[in-house]
Amino acid sequence: MVPDEKFVNKEETHEVVINGRRMTITANMVRHGNVDVNAKLVNNGTIEGTWQSTIGTGGNLFLINENEKNTDHENTSKVGKRNTIFISYSHEDQKHLKRLHVHIKPLEKKGLVDVWDDTKLKTGEKWRNQIESALSKAAIAILIISADFLASDFIVDNELPPILKKAELEGTLVLPVILKPCRFLREDMLSQFHALNPPDKPILSMSEVEQEEMWDKLSRTIEIELNR
Repeated sequence: MVPDEKFVNKEETHEVVINGRRMTITANMVRHGNVDVNAKLVNNGTIEGTWQSTIGTGGNLFLINENEKNTDHENTSKVGKRNTIFISYSHEDQKHLKRLHVHIKPLEKKGLVDVWDDTKLKTGEKWRNQIESALSKAAIAILIISADFLASDFIVDNELPPILKKAELEGTLVLPVILKPCRFLREDMLSQFHALNPPDKPILSMSEVEQEEMWDKLSRTIEIELNR
């Protein structure tokens, strides 16, 4: 029996011209009816966006100019990665967020990461849209865990559900950092993730040097993960 053509995978190559630059697109194609694409030119050789078909399928779109990839492989590979880091924390723990930012700053300067937390929100912005946008690009979600974190209605109702969903469906790496003694191990949704430090040795129980070592360990973990 010959399968219906619309369900057959085929490798197809197409040439397109965008902003005057010729790009070759090669992909394993599945027939999806008519497809609408919403994308942007990130640099001279890379397009990122999303696609949606008339039969209800859809997904993310990422295209690389083969010529650009061959001449500047390192740069295009960095662009191709989702390198946003989403940080979820309680405002009661904001001073510790600042130490985390200090340790991640060198990675930002190198262009390896784009860090997002709610301090990026500006007055009048639609916070839900901003959070969803940041999470959609997040390769890593850092959770600064404390009793205040677990007691926050905003975190529990608005940040954790999409974080956990992305971890399940898209493999977003969730990195809990145990800041203060709390019920982390008794929270089934969170305790499934391996914490940076043992729950019985929270950050605040450590000396200043040990705390700095732990934040450096987190920075190193991020760098290793994004270089995979």
